[in-house]
Amino acid sequence: MTNRNNLLLSITILLLTTVVVGIFGIVPFPEYETSLKKDLTGKIIYFSEIQSKNIIPPAPDIIDSCIYEINLEEKTLSEKIIICQSDLSNYSYEIYFYDAQITNNNEVLIRYWSDLNNSENILLINIDTKQVTESNETLQSRSNYKVNPQGERILDYWEGRSPESRNVSLYYQKGNEVIEVFSEAAPTNYYFESSNWSQNGNNIVVLDSEGQIIIFSKNKTYQPIKIIYEKLQFSEQDDSRIVSIIGWSD
Repeated sequence: MTNRNNLLLSITILLLTTVVVGIFGIVPFPEYETSLKKDLTGKIIYFSEIQSKNIIPPAPDIIDSCIYEINLEEKTLSEKIIICQSDLSNYSYEIYFYDAQITNNNEVLIRYWSDLNNSENILLINIDTKQVTESNETLQSRSNYKVNPQGERILDYWEGRSPESRNVSLYYQKGNEVIEVFSEAAPTNYYFESSNWSQNGNNIVVLDSEGQIIIFSKNKTYQPIKIIYEKLQFSEQDDSRIVSIIGWSD
């Protein structure tokens, strides 16, 4: 009798699952173009953590934190390290890669805590030469990098999608107007984790929840493109995970 009850329960669960799937459907991940347009140039700059491949919980150990680049003008796209936190240990052990910004002088602006001055200071990293210089510039608001030269602001993920929505969306705000760049059906656990403008303000680069880098045209002049590139190879014990997009240097 027990086996019969278990069989009936299993059949009931299967039927209910089939009905739910039939009603609501299985939503696939969005599909993106993979061929890069020739007129898209510059470098995608992002922040990654090099971490151990721990099998035992709670989490992998962070070996180092680095800023990477992908040059869109290269024939074969591959990631390269600009600088790592370990390279800056003579300045401080509190280096803030999370809110790094790209300046108009082709530099990455990084904040760090100076024990000597007991204050937050700035380091500038030249993207091409990798030269590091200290800066006496006045610190700007951390939210400024979300605004492009036209005064348009990318909306954060939680601003562009309601909890019950089955669409993943990307919007920016111009004055009081909210403009849609992209909206498509997607699984509820799929979202755009980090985003930023290209320096000319015409394109947006996004990191999605699958660790993919996607680029969008603000004016929809091309279809969204997933960047296919060669990842840097580390040891068998280490790997890297993209944390956030810093920007798109034109």
